[in-house]
Amino acid sequence: MTATRNEIIIEFEFNGREIDGIEDFKEELNQSYLVQGRSIYIPAFSEGGETWFTIFINSSFFEFAKDVVVYGFAWDLLKKGTKNYFLKPLFSALTKLNETNKDSYKLRIKRMKFQFDDITIIVGGIEPHRISVISKIFNELAKRKNQIEGKIELPINKIETPILYNPSIDKKGYSPYILDTESGQEIDYYFDNWKIWFMDDRECKIYYLKEKTFKEAYPN
Repeated sequence: MTATRNEIIIEFEFNGREIDGIEDFKEELNQSYLVQGRSIYIPAFSEGGETWFTIFINSSFFEFAKDVVVYGFAWDLLKKGTKNYFLKPLFSALTKLNETNKDSYKLRIKRMKFQFDDITIIVGGIEPHRISVISKIFNELAKRKNQIEGKIELPINKIETPILYNPSIDKKGYSPYILDTESGQEIDYYFDNWKIWFMDDRECKIYYLKEKTFKEAYPN
């Protein structure tokens, strides 16, 4: 464990049956973070290499974003007051894990959830070589916060992207707008629309970034 306290904790789940190099990956993370990684059951028809991450960041997102502009997510060490944040070791380890699996199962990050004190940001289908999309999402959210919250008149508490529309989901109480967890998406896809929850899930809207408009996430 690093001597410098890191205000980040990582929890992840993985397809224990079809992924290579996971113990080396966990050992590398343990050098920089408090980590919990566990194998979970995956149906036999899975593609292999599936992982799901939750990254706990001991900070308010919007307070953090006031002081830190993220460039490319190459975070060797970020400081805010007396707190330290460094994410580069995670993404370096992911790159190595991806390389280990490139000729077998292929690493599939189905979901990467960033849990701040005030907001949760969930990103689906991330690939290690396109990790910079996360910094773009963070920066875009920081820029649009006032406009989004001003329109709905409630604070944001959760965001998901990218969003896939599934018209076959038409049951009352279910949203046809779902997180797309498939990899290989274009970067622009993450900025078409976001699914946003407000005020402890009191409201949920689909937000179209180009038009700056909203639609009901649960239309039925």
